[in-house]
Amino acid sequence: LACPVGANDDGYPEYREHWEIVLFNKGLNVWHHMYSDGKPSWEKIASDANYRAPDRFKAGQKYELTVKIFHDEVGYPWGTVTCDDSVIRFPLNDFPEEVLAGITACEGENRFYDFKISK
Repeated sequence: LACPVGANDDGYPEYREHWEIVLFNKGLNVWHHMYSDGKPSWEKIASDANYRAPDRFKAGQKYELTVKIFHDEVGYPWGTVTCDDSVIRFPLNDFPEEVLAGITACEGENRFYDFKISK
């Protein structure tokens, strides 16, 4: 979930502020990436740390991952990520009204079978 994309010194597009939901063999993480004074930084804002088994999510097995963004009763933005029996909730500090949504593949073999957005 990204704010508008910036560009590096060569004009190549790059993420600036964004929220990254990571599904990997040991579980789920949510990272908030920031960009300030020309430098990136990041922090892990949520994790399903209770599951941290080496093979929590198996390679080659299909999983459905769902991300929901909502506002609580006082209007504060939150997110939830659900995959298999893992559910994590995370705060969305300074979350903008509009974001770009997409998939980034990295660190090993990646397979994606479907991608849907609904309001």
